[in-house]
Amino acid sequence: QRGKRRKLWENLWTTLCTESVHLTGKLRSERVIQNESKEHITAEVTKRWIIAIERRSSLDQMVAWQTRSKGALNLAETEAMWALVIEVEARRMHSTTRSWE
Repeated sequence: QRGKRRKLWENLWTTLCTESVHLTGKLRSERVIQNESKEHITAEVTKRWIIAIERRSSLDQMVAWQTRSKGALNLAETEAMWALVIEVEARRMHSTTRSWE
């Protein structure tokens, strides 16, 4: 619908951006402090991003289950939001032969 806010997409976008920025900061700190400016491998970064997103998804589901406050996402909304990511990831995994394990 035209002009109507898309709450699930907005929440998902905010979450993905926040987690990505947080991981970027962690990776930069590791590179500068621990790894003597040695860059991370793309597969490692991808794997760590997926782990971070899965962890956040689990956390969101637990919080939604326990929280009943006004304005908070309920469990159904949280599951719907993360279903978007799961669906895209499933399509991507079926369309490529790469293994991120």
